[in-house]
Amino acid sequence: MPGKAGGERALVDDLALLTLSPATGRPLTDANRTPPLLAGALLMDLALRERVVAGERSRWWGWQLEVVDTSPTGDALLDEALGRLRRRSVHARGAVQRIGGHRTAGAVRRRLVRDGMVRHEPGGFLRLNRWYPDAAARDELVAAVAAALEAPDPAAVPPRTASLVSLLHAVGALGKVVPQLGLSRGELRERGKAFADGDWAGQAVSAAVQAAQAAVMSAVVTTTVVTAGASS
Repeated sequence: MPGKAGGERALVDDLALLTLSPATGRPLTDANRTPPLLAGALLMDLALRERVVAGERSRWWGWQLEVVDTSPTGDALLDEALGRLRRRSVHARGAVQRIGGHRTAGAVRRRLVRDGMVRHEPGGFLRLNRWYPDAAARDELVAAVAAALEAPDPAAVPPRTASLVSLLHAVGALGKVVPQLGLSRGELRERGKAFADGDWAGQAVSAAVQAAQAAVMSAVVTTTVVTAGASS
């Protein structure tokens, strides 16, 4: 089945399931966070398939990624992402920005619908599109994330689950995904940080989100200044 390797769904598919609300059918992450989140998952998928490896870490740009294998993975989304990297060497944050995009979220959701993992209710006049994740599949993922956060030693958590936690932490979505733990924001932040430290994908996603937010704020400030100047 597309999106699977060794019997597992792609990490990007799991994150898409986790960040869809089963109650409302709407994303739990906003439009500035979803594209870099899924891009980070695509990079981790490529790393798990030994197409990309992390090299040295730059003080300013973060981890350096090396494309070590350009052969097709058999997953259309991953192969497209691999093709977008183009060069053999690229910084992780730049890679997230390069392969991220709003159409990636749509492509992931469409294939989850096709594979029966998500039920789509089309929007219309004054109605939003809704995507309802398969309850059993999502509950299993939520349980894995919750168990990881409660684990006494984060290093003992399976790498795949640790990546899910790190990426969710990078976009501040842990509290929305596992509200049943009843942890404060500070506690969730500390536990998520334990997984994010040393994880190049999560750090790249966090940097990309911060850059996107800074760009939005800069645009708002510029518009306000221009508008104020025009009215004076």
